[in-house]
Amino acid sequence: MGRQLNRQRAGAGATVVALASLLLTACAGQYQAVPPSAFPPPLMETLPMAVALDIAPAFSTYTHTETMTGTRGATWTLPIGPASVDWVQNLARARFSSIEGGRSAALRIAPTIERVEFSLPSQTGSDFYEAWIKYRVQITNAAGQTVADLPLAAYGKSRDGLMVGAETGMGDALNQAMRDATAALALALQDDRKVSDWARSSGAVAGGV
Repeated sequence: MGRQLNRQRAGAGATVVALASLLLTACAGQYQAVPPSAFPPPLMETLPMAVALDIAPAFSTYTHTETMTGTRGATWTLPIGPASVDWVQNLARARFSSIEGGRSAALRIAPTIERVEFSLPSQTGSDFYEAWIKYRVQITNAAGQTVADLPLAAYGKSRDGLMVGAETGMGDALNQAMRDATAALALALQDDRKVSDWARSSGAVAGGV
C-alpha cells in the first residue's frame, strides 16, 4: 500500500511539473510585430534630379529578434526591413523627379539600420509600447564620393488598450518610429541648394540631422 501511494504521489508530482512547464512556455510565447507600411506622402517640393536608391538585402530583410529577460520572457520578432524600404522610397519619390537614375544618377542614397530597441508596457509601467530605430543614410555623388552621412535616431510609441493586442501595439510603435525617421530625413533634404551642391561637390562629408 505504501509503495502504491508513493507511486501515485510521484505521478501527481510529475503531472504538476509538466503542467507548470507548459504554463511557463505559454506565458513566454512568441510574438511577431509587423509594422504597417502606411506612410502619408511627405509635403515636399519635387527637385528635378534623378537619384538612385541603393537598397541592400541586409536593409530590405532586416529583422530584429529579442528574448525578454525573466522567467516569463517572450521572444519578439520585428521584421522591419520591408516597411523601412517603403518609407524611404515614399520620401525619395516625393523629393526627387526620379529614383531610378541608374548610372546617370546625380546622387545615390543608401540607407542602413544600425540598432533597434523596444519596450513593453509591462516593463516600463506605462501605457505605451515604445520603439527606437537608429538609421543611417549615406549619400554619394556621381563620382562615388560621400557627400552626406546622416544618422537618424527615430522614436515611436503606441498606447496600450483593451482593443489593441501586443503585436498590433508594437507594430504601430514601429510605424511611428519610421514616420519620425521620414521627418528627420525630409528635413535634411529640404534645402534645394544644399542638395544640388552635394551633386556638384568634391566629396566633403556633411553629417548630422
